Amino acid sequence: MILASLLFLVTLVLVIWQPKGLQIGTSAVAGAIAAVALGIVSLTDVWTVTSIVWDATLAFIGIIILSMVLDEIGFFEWAALKMVRLSGGNGHVMFVYMMILGALVAAFFANDGAALILTPIVLAKMKYLKMKPLPMFAFLMAGGFIGDSASNPLIISNLTNIVTAGYFNLGFWEYAKAMFLPNLLSIIASIAVLWIYFRKDIPTHIDITQLSSPESAIKNLIMFRLSWWFLALLMVGYFIGDAYHSKVIETVLNNEFDLVVTVCDHAHESCPMFPKAVKTIHISFEDPSGKAVEEYAKTLDLIEATLLPVIKSELCD
Repeated sequence: MILASLLFLVTLVLVIWQPKGLQIGTSAVAGAIAAVALGIVSLTDVWTVTSIVWDATLAFIGIIILSMVLDEIGFFEWAALKMVRLSGGNGHVMFVYMMILGALVAAFFANDGAALILTPIVLAKMKYLKMKPLPMFAFLMAGGFIGDSASNPLIISNLTNIVTAGYFNLGFWEYAKAMFLPNLLSIIASIAVLWIYFRKDIPTHIDITQLSSPESAIKNLIMFRLSWWFLALLMVGYFIGDAYHSKVIETVLNNEFDLVVTVCDHAHESCPMFPKAVKTIHISFEDPSGKAVEEYAKTLDLIEATLLPVIKSELCD
Protein backbone atom coordinates (compact mmCIF):
# COMPACT_ATOMS: atom_id res chain seq x y z
CA MET A 1 0.00 0.00 0.00
CA ILE A 2 2.84 2.41 0.86
CA LEU A 3 4.67 1.62 -2.37
CA ALA A 4 1.50 2.07 -4.41
CA SER A 5 0.77 5.41 -2.72
CA LEU A 6 4.33 6.67 -3.34
CA LEU A 7 4.19 5.66 -7.01
CA PHE A 8 0.83 7.39 -7.40
CA LEU A 9 2.11 10.60 -5.80
CA VAL A 10 5.29 10.63 -7.94
CA THR A 11 3.28 10.08 -11.12
CA LEU A 12 0.77 12.78 -10.14
CA VAL A 13 3.55 15.29 -9.42
CA LEU A 14 5.17 14.60 -12.80
CA VAL A 15 1.82 14.95 -14.59
CA ILE A 16 1.12 18.33 -12.95
CA TRP A 17 4.67 19.71 -12.88
CA GLN A 18 5.79 18.45 -16.34
CA PRO A 19 9.52 19.06 -15.71
CA LYS A 20 11.57 20.00 -18.80
CA GLY A 21 8.48 19.73 -20.98
CA LEU A 22 7.73 16.12 -20.03
CA GLN A 23 4.41 15.20 -21.63
CA ILE A 24 1.45 14.15 -19.48
CA GLY A 25 1.03 10.92 -21.44
CA THR A 26 4.68 9.99 -20.96
CA SER A 27 4.42 10.34 -17.17
CA ALA A 28 1.17 8.37 -17.06
CA VAL A 29 2.54 5.51 -19.20
CA ALA A 30 5.77 5.40 -17.16
CA GLY A 31 3.73 5.20 -13.96
CA ALA A 32 1.64 2.35 -15.38
CA ILE A 33 4.72 0.39 -16.48
CA ALA A 34 6.32 0.91 -13.07
CA ALA A 35 3.16 -0.35 -11.33
CA VAL A 36 3.31 -3.60 -13.33
CA ALA A 37 7.10 -3.98 -12.95
CA LEU A 38 6.92 -3.51 -9.17
CA GLY A 39 4.06 -5.99 -8.83
CA ILE A 40 1.58 -3.39 -7.60
CA VAL A 41 -0.71 -4.33 -10.48
CA SER A 42 -0.66 -7.79 -12.07
CA LEU A 43 -1.03 -8.50 -15.78
CA THR A 44 -4.29 -10.28 -14.93
CA ASP A 45 -5.61 -7.04 -13.43
CA VAL A 46 -4.52 -5.14 -16.54
CA TRP A 47 -6.34 -7.61 -18.78
CA THR A 48 -9.49 -7.53 -16.62
CA VAL A 49 -9.67 -3.73 -16.68
CA THR A 50 -8.87 -3.63 -20.41
CA SER A 51 -11.69 -6.06 -21.18
CA ILE A 52 -14.10 -3.77 -19.34
CA VAL A 53 -13.05 -0.37 -20.70
CA TRP A 54 -11.45 -0.98 -24.13
CA ASP A 55 -14.56 0.04 -26.09
CA ALA A 56 -15.20 3.02 -23.83
CA THR A 57 -11.59 4.15 -24.24
CA LEU A 58 -11.75 3.94 -28.04
CA ALA A 59 -15.07 5.80 -28.08
CA PHE A 60 -13.63 8.52 -25.87
CA ILE A 61 -10.52 8.84 -28.08
CA GLY A 62 -12.82 9.21 -31.08
CA ILE A 63 -14.76 12.01 -29.37
CA ILE A 64 -11.55 13.86 -28.51
CA ILE A 65 -10.25 13.51 -32.10
CA LEU A 66 -13.57 14.87 -33.40
CA SER A 67 -13.31 17.78 -30.97
CA MET A 68 -9.77 18.57 -32.14
CA VAL A 69 -10.85 18.57 -35.80
CA LEU A 70 -13.75 20.94 -35.05
CA ASP A 71 -11.38 23.13 -33.07
CA GLU A 72 -9.05 23.37 -36.09
CA ILE A 73 -12.01 24.43 -38.24
CA GLY A 74 -12.77 27.20 -35.74
CA PHE A 75 -16.07 25.71 -34.59
CA PHE A 76 -15.64 26.32 -30.87
CA GLU A 77 -14.11 29.77 -31.22
CA TRP A 78 -17.06 30.72 -33.44
CA ALA A 79 -19.47 29.45 -30.76
CA ALA A 80 -17.67 31.41 -27.99
CA LEU A 81 -17.69 34.64 -30.02
CA LYS A 82 -21.34 34.08 -30.86
CA MET A 83 -22.26 33.81 -27.19
CA VAL A 84 -20.27 36.95 -26.34
CA ARG A 85 -22.02 38.88 -29.13
CA LEU A 86 -25.46 37.62 -28.07
CA SER A 87 -24.87 38.97 -24.54
CA GLY A 88 -24.77 42.52 -25.90
CA GLY A 89 -21.90 43.37 -23.56
CA ASN A 90 -23.90 42.59 -20.40
CA GLY A 91 -21.40 40.86 -18.11
CA HIS A 92 -23.98 38.84 -16.17
CA VAL A 93 -25.76 37.64 -19.32
CA MET A 94 -22.38 36.76 -20.85
CA PHE A 95 -21.53 34.74 -17.73
CA VAL A 96 -24.74 32.70 -18.08
CA TYR A 97 -24.32 32.26 -21.85
CA MET A 98 -20.75 31.02 -21.48
CA MET A 99 -21.89 28.47 -18.92
CA ILE A 100 -24.65 27.29 -21.26
CA LEU A 101 -22.05 26.93 -24.01
CA GLY A 102 -19.85 24.93 -21.63
CA ALA A 103 -22.80 22.65 -20.81
CA LEU A 104 -23.52 22.04 -24.51
CA VAL A 105 -19.88 21.30 -25.32
CA ALA A 106 -19.65 18.93 -22.35
CA ALA A 107 -22.84 17.14 -23.42
CA PHE A 108 -21.73 16.43 -26.99
CA PHE A 109 -17.93 16.43 -26.73
CA ALA A 110 -17.37 15.16 -23.17
CA ASN A 111 -16.30 17.10 -20.11
CA ASP A 112 -12.63 16.79 -21.00
CA GLY A 113 -13.35 18.29 -24.41
CA ALA A 114 -15.01 21.27 -22.75
CA ALA A 115 -12.08 21.76 -20.39
CA LEU A 116 -9.23 21.23 -22.88
CA ILE A 117 -10.69 23.09 -25.86
CA LEU A 118 -13.14 25.70 -24.61
CA THR A 119 -11.11 26.98 -21.64
CA PRO A 120 -8.13 28.29 -23.69
CA ILE A 121 -10.54 29.99 -26.13
CA VAL A 122 -12.48 31.69 -23.33
CA LEU A 123 -9.21 32.75 -21.66
CA ALA A 124 -7.92 34.30 -24.90
CA LYS A 125 -11.16 36.24 -25.45
CA MET A 126 -11.24 37.46 -21.84
CA LYS A 127 -7.69 38.76 -22.20
CA TYR A 128 -8.60 40.46 -25.48
CA LEU A 129 -11.53 42.16 -23.74
CA LYS A 130 -9.01 43.37 -21.12
CA MET A 131 -10.88 41.85 -18.21
CA LYS A 132 -9.41 42.19 -14.75
CA PRO A 133 -8.06 39.06 -13.00
CA LEU A 134 -11.09 38.51 -10.74
CA PRO A 135 -13.75 38.55 -13.51
CA MET A 136 -11.48 36.38 -15.66
CA PHE A 137 -11.10 33.92 -12.78
CA ALA A 138 -14.89 33.82 -12.34
CA PHE A 139 -15.49 32.97 -16.00
CA LEU A 140 -12.78 30.30 -16.10
CA MET A 141 -13.84 28.64 -12.85
CA ALA A 142 -17.48 28.63 -13.92
CA GLY A 143 -16.57 27.14 -17.30
CA GLY A 144 -14.50 24.38 -15.72
CA PHE A 145 -17.17 23.59 -13.14
CA ILE A 146 -20.06 23.38 -15.61
CA GLY A 147 -17.99 21.08 -17.81
CA ASP A 148 -18.19 18.43 -15.08
CA SER A 149 -21.60 19.15 -13.57
CA ALA A 150 -23.28 19.10 -17.02
CA SER A 151 -21.53 15.97 -18.33
CA ASN A 152 -24.45 13.66 -17.57
CA PRO A 153 -27.11 13.85 -20.32
CA LEU A 154 -25.61 11.46 -22.89
CA ILE A 155 -23.45 8.36 -22.76
CA ILE A 156 -20.77 10.24 -24.75
CA SER A 157 -20.69 13.15 -22.27
CA ASN A 158 -18.24 11.49 -19.90
CA LEU A 159 -15.86 8.54 -19.90
CA THR A 160 -17.57 7.29 -16.72
CA ASN A 161 -20.93 7.37 -18.55
CA ILE A 162 -19.50 5.24 -21.37
CA VAL A 163 -18.04 2.66 -18.99
CA THR A 164 -21.19 2.53 -16.84
CA ALA A 165 -23.57 2.22 -19.81
CA GLY A 166 -21.43 -0.51 -21.34
CA TYR A 167 -21.13 -2.46 -18.09
CA PHE A 168 -24.87 -2.35 -17.34
CA ASN A 169 -25.90 -2.65 -21.03
CA LEU A 170 -27.76 0.69 -21.09
CA GLY A 171 -28.82 1.93 -24.52
CA PHE A 172 -28.18 5.47 -25.78
CA TRP A 173 -31.85 6.50 -25.73
CA GLU A 174 -32.53 4.70 -22.44
CA TYR A 175 -29.66 6.54 -20.78
CA ALA A 176 -30.63 9.92 -22.29
CA LYS A 177 -34.23 9.62 -21.07
CA ALA A 178 -33.15 8.75 -17.54
CA MET A 179 -30.53 11.52 -17.27
CA PHE A 180 -32.24 14.43 -19.08
CA LEU A 181 -34.05 15.89 -16.05
CA PRO A 182 -31.21 15.34 -13.51
CA ASN A 183 -28.75 16.98 -15.91
CA LEU A 184 -31.09 19.93 -16.57
CA LEU A 185 -31.50 20.51 -12.83
CA SER A 186 -27.73 20.21 -12.40
CA ILE A 187 -27.15 22.92 -15.04
CA ILE A 188 -29.72 25.27 -13.49
CA ALA A 189 -28.35 24.73 -9.99
CA SER A 190 -24.74 25.18 -11.14
CA ILE A 191 -25.48 28.43 -12.97
CA ALA A 192 -27.48 29.79 -10.03
CA VAL A 193 -24.90 28.90 -7.36
CA LEU A 194 -21.91 30.09 -9.39
CA TRP A 195 -23.62 33.34 -10.35
CA ILE A 196 -24.50 34.03 -6.70
CA TYR A 197 -20.92 33.31 -5.65
CA PHE A 198 -19.22 35.34 -8.40
CA ARG A 199 -21.83 38.07 -9.01
CA LYS A 200 -19.77 40.79 -7.31
CA ASP A 201 -16.74 39.98 -9.46
CA ILE A 202 -18.63 40.04 -12.77
CA PRO A 203 -18.57 43.47 -14.47
CA THR A 204 -21.97 44.92 -15.32
CA HIS A 205 -20.86 46.00 -18.78
CA ILE A 206 -18.07 44.71 -21.02
CA ASP A 207 -16.97 46.57 -24.13
CA ILE A 208 -17.25 44.07 -27.00
CA THR A 209 -17.04 46.56 -29.86
CA GLN A 210 -13.40 45.69 -30.59
CA LEU A 211 -14.06 41.96 -30.53
CA SER A 212 -13.85 40.23 -33.91
CA SER A 213 -16.99 38.79 -35.50
CA PRO A 214 -17.83 35.10 -35.03
CA GLU A 215 -17.45 34.51 -38.77
CA SER A 216 -13.80 35.59 -38.60
CA ALA A 217 -13.04 32.53 -36.44
CA ILE A 218 -14.07 30.11 -39.20
CA LYS A 219 -10.97 28.80 -40.96
CA ASN A 220 -12.75 26.71 -43.58
CA LEU A 221 -16.32 27.68 -44.41
CA ILE A 222 -17.13 24.50 -46.35
CA MET A 223 -15.86 22.26 -43.54
CA PHE A 224 -17.68 24.41 -40.99
CA ARG A 225 -21.00 23.91 -42.79
CA LEU A 226 -20.35 20.23 -43.30
CA SER A 227 -19.56 19.82 -39.60
CA TRP A 228 -23.17 20.70 -38.70
CA TRP A 229 -24.47 18.00 -41.02
CA PHE A 230 -21.90 15.55 -39.71
CA LEU A 231 -22.84 16.21 -36.08
CA ALA A 232 -26.55 15.83 -36.90
CA LEU A 233 -25.91 12.52 -38.69
CA LEU A 234 -23.73 11.37 -35.81
CA MET A 235 -26.53 11.97 -33.32
CA VAL A 236 -29.03 10.20 -35.57
CA GLY A 237 -26.55 7.34 -35.83
CA TYR A 238 -26.32 7.07 -32.05
CA PHE A 239 -30.08 6.65 -31.75
CA ILE A 240 -30.41 4.31 -34.76
CA GLY A 241 -27.51 2.22 -33.50
CA ASP A 242 -29.28 1.97 -30.16
CA ALA A 243 -32.13 0.11 -31.85
CA TYR A 244 -29.78 -2.40 -33.53
CA HIS A 245 -27.54 -4.03 -30.99
CA SER A 246 -27.05 -7.49 -29.55
CA LYS A 247 -29.02 -8.02 -26.38
CA VAL A 248 -27.45 -9.52 -23.28
CA ILE A 249 -29.07 -12.90 -22.60
CA GLU A 250 -30.01 -11.97 -19.04
CA THR A 251 -32.31 -9.19 -20.29
CA VAL A 252 -34.59 -11.59 -22.19
CA LEU A 253 -34.57 -14.72 -20.05
CA ASN A 254 -38.10 -14.14 -18.79
CA ASN A 255 -39.58 -13.11 -22.13
CA GLU A 256 -42.11 -15.38 -23.83
CA PHE A 257 -40.79 -17.13 -26.96
CA ASP A 258 -42.44 -19.48 -29.42
CA LEU A 259 -39.09 -20.86 -30.50
CA VAL A 260 -35.44 -20.64 -29.42
CA VAL A 261 -32.82 -21.35 -32.09
CA THR A 262 -29.07 -21.81 -31.52
CA VAL A 263 -26.75 -21.78 -34.53
CA CYS A 264 -23.32 -22.55 -33.08
CA ASP A 265 -22.11 -25.41 -30.92
CA HIS A 266 -20.82 -23.12 -28.16
CA ALA A 267 -24.21 -21.43 -27.84
CA HIS A 268 -25.94 -24.81 -27.85
CA GLU A 269 -23.74 -26.08 -25.01
CA SER A 270 -23.72 -22.94 -22.85
CA CYS A 271 -27.12 -21.40 -23.65
CA PRO A 272 -29.20 -21.10 -20.46
CA MET A 273 -32.66 -22.58 -20.08
CA PHE A 274 -35.46 -20.25 -21.15
CA PRO A 275 -38.23 -20.83 -18.62
CA LYS A 276 -40.98 -19.67 -20.99
CA ALA A 277 -39.65 -21.07 -24.27
CA VAL A 278 -41.98 -23.50 -26.02
CA LYS A 279 -39.32 -25.32 -28.01
CA THR A 280 -35.55 -25.13 -28.57
CA ILE A 281 -33.81 -26.35 -31.71
CA HIS A 282 -30.15 -26.37 -32.75
CA ILE A 283 -28.77 -26.10 -36.29
CA SER A 284 -24.99 -25.80 -36.42
CA PHE A 285 -23.17 -23.43 -38.80
CA GLU A 286 -19.42 -22.96 -39.02
CA ASP A 287 -18.34 -19.61 -37.58
CA PRO A 288 -16.82 -17.47 -40.39
CA SER A 289 -15.09 -15.08 -37.98
CA GLY A 290 -11.59 -14.17 -39.11
CA LYS A 291 -12.08 -15.66 -42.56
CA ALA A 292 -12.49 -14.09 -46.00
CA VAL A 293 -15.63 -12.17 -46.92
CA GLU A 294 -16.67 -15.03 -49.20
CA GLU A 295 -17.03 -17.30 -46.15
CA TYR A 296 -19.54 -14.89 -44.63
CA ALA A 297 -21.52 -14.97 -47.87
CA LYS A 298 -21.50 -18.79 -47.84
CA THR A 299 -22.77 -18.86 -44.25
CA LEU A 300 -25.54 -16.41 -45.13
CA ASP A 301 -26.59 -18.61 -48.08
CA LEU A 302 -26.64 -21.68 -45.81
CA ILE A 303 -28.78 -19.85 -43.26
CA GLU A 304 -31.24 -18.85 -45.97
CA ALA A 305 -31.33 -22.35 -47.45
CA THR A 306 -31.31 -24.40 -44.25
CA LEU A 307 -32.34 -22.40 -41.20
CA LEU A 308 -35.19 -20.24 -42.48
CA PRO A 309 -37.27 -23.15 -43.86
CA VAL A 310 -36.91 -25.02 -40.55
CA ILE A 311 -37.99 -21.98 -38.52
CA LYS A 312 -40.96 -21.43 -40.84
CA SER A 313 -41.96 -25.08 -40.51
CA GLU A 314 -41.66 -25.05 -36.71
CA LEU A 315 -43.70 -21.86 -36.29
CA CYS A 316 -46.43 -22.95 -38.72
CA ASP A 317 -46.98 -26.37 -37.12
